[in-house]
Amino acid sequence: MLRRAFSLIEMIVVMAILLALMSILMPVIGAARDAANGTLCSSHIRSLTQGFLLFAQDHGGHLPGTSQNISNDPNPDHRDWLFGKFGQYAAVLSGALPSGQSPSLDNQRAQLSYAPQFGTLWKYINNASYATTNIPGGTSMTYRCPSVTATISGGGAGSNGRFDYAAFAIFDGTSIGKMPPRSVMHSTFDAKSNANPFPVSTDPRWMTHFWSTSFAVMPTPLVCQEDAQYNINGSAMDGSHVGEDQLAHCHHGGSFYGSVDGSVTWVNEPDSDPIMHWYAGAHLWEAVPPSGQTPKQLDVDPGTWNAWAGY
Repeated sequence: MLRRAFSLIEMIVVMAILLALMSILMPVIGAARDAANGTLCSSHIRSLTQGFLLFAQDHGGHLPGTSQNISNDPNPDHRDWLFGKFGQYAAVLSGALPSGQSPSLDNQRAQLSYAPQFGTLWKYINNASYATTNIPGGTSMTYRCPSVTATISGGGAGSNGRFDYAAFAIFDGTSIGKMPPRSVMHSTFDAKSNANPFPVSTDPRWMTHFWSTSFAVMPTPLVCQEDAQYNINGSAMDGSHVGEDQLAHCHHGGSFYGSVDGSVTWVNEPDSDPIMHWYAGAHLWEAVPPSGQTPKQLDVDPGTWNAWAGY
């Protein structure tokens, strides 16, 4: 018995139904993927933050060094949490470059292969079952955000392929006992004119973005996912969060901070807007001081181990 073949109209109807289903399911699948990536990224931030705290337990209560406290320190425990003795300024300190001269992009690219496996945090983070060997030297995926694709190192977008997270440089080797328990993102700051054009609380964009998260005051941040162009995959590929270095915006418009109490907080931190003289970044953070004392900004690069004096 012969079976009747599908007519052209029937095939078109079936295809239309399939396309309609795909149009419904694809955003759902995309949202589920984004949510899973965000969960994994926050887990990485938590692991790195806990690594910092574990390091402190083993080193007299002192946090790891940052990339601004590089390599000529005779104590190996004081070296960079990501690069160890191979940080981006190692060439300057060794005499290969004149003092005060930043390393070239090519020099930084060459040194990327040392991160993170030579960093002082590596032994607290590395899990051999969760590592990739597709990059010379190997790297732990805990240092990478799953939402960010590796691109040209130093290209100002994507990932440098080695790490996507940075630590506040001001807490280079800081004693946990001196850490401010809570910090706040204060008014916007125009780094070019050295002016505060308006406070956060009166600008609608800040009220919409940051303040709506209800994290105006939060446990002092240690680690964050940094935006590639400011500068974790830009002109300064290091693991320190200073100055105009910004939080990434790849998880529902924001990303995560890991704090001194071990908690992880999602923040939708506004991006910079040079036209409005708006420069977001680490310099917007300040420690909440004890009563009667002056707040201290968290964007300073101390350059030396345990320079934060606390309150």
